[in-house]
Amino acid sequence: TFSDIVDHLRRTFGVNIIVSGKISADTRYYGSFINGEDAFQILSALNTDNALDLRQKDNCIIISPNKSHNQ
Repeated sequence: TFSDIVDHLRRTFGVNIIVSGKISADTRYYGSFINGEDAFQILSALNTDNALDLRQKDNCIIISPNKSHNQ
């Protein structure tokens, strides 16, 4: 699930990930990454429908719903 992925990325990459706003934590994602991607690249790859707004500053990633996604 999305919440499992966020928890795993926090632990694996030692990055602070803040989830802001209402995002379905139960959405399931499938994929594998083997090319040395970082946490932001992985989240970007999972965001194929652009439903999320991803921002990175230093060692922090902020995830929020993309307000323009359903407009």
